[in-house]
Amino acid sequence: MKGQFVTESGLDVEKILKKFVEHFTESFGNSTDAFVEENGRKLFMLYIRPLINGIGNYYIEARTRSMGRTDLIIDYLGKQYIIEMKIWHGNEYNTRGEEQLLGYLNDYHLERGYMLSFKKKGQSHYCGEKPKTIDEYILSQDEDKQEDLRYIRRILRSALPEAEERISWSMPTYWKGHNIVHFAASKKHIGLYPGPAAVEEFAEALKGYKTDKGRIRIPYGKVDEELIKKIALWCYETGNYYENRNLIPQV
Repeated sequence: MKGQFVTESGLDVEKILKKFVEHFTESFGNSTDAFVEENGRKLFMLYIRPLINGIGNYYIEARTRSMGRTDLIIDYLGKQYIIEMKIWHGNEYNTRGEEQLLGYLNDYHLERGYMLSFKKKGQSHYCGEKPKTIDEYILSQDEDKQEDLRYIRRILRSALPEAEERISWSMPTYWKGHNIVHFAASKKHIGLYPGPAAVEEFAEALKGYKTDKGRIRIPYGKVDEELIKKIALWCYETGNYYENRNLIPQV
């Protein structure tokens, strides 16, 4: 079994997660919520142990440079793989987990991250239908938030006419040769993700906003068109977006 999860470039973590989900669902799909919450991570660690035994290692809740704690880091043949594991508590909670993972990748200067969500109510993992287009993403949000989301989309399309619109890691994304900027809906704000270099570059203009790890929190009803255009264009011209990092969608 070990051979199918190892490639010339290292571990195929996405395949490992998908196979784990199959085995976990088959064996524990009808378990109680308490069992899932307490044992999901332990079972995953038992699952990967024989795959990396003798060659790699893993670290639980490793501390990052920003003093956060990742859930699991696998060290295999000199490469590191971050896996964040969460219990599914709804879209907003899940979005916070994605934001944490973005920060961890930035701390560790890694290109890819992974997220495994265990879902309650008789299903052991979250594998809900994800939006495939930005239109679908906006329509999936609360009706009172859609106007501001469409407004930010128009701003970004105007600022980045040559960029491709896509959904990357469940978020609206603008891309041309590299990721330029993401945005995502939260309960009280829209998260704009231009990367930490952009947040630093525009620190003076962003004094009225909450920012962290490359994210700008824009309150609903307070979308600043000119500022967003300037940030998006700066990201496009400089290529400063998490050093062109990519994220693998959660299983």
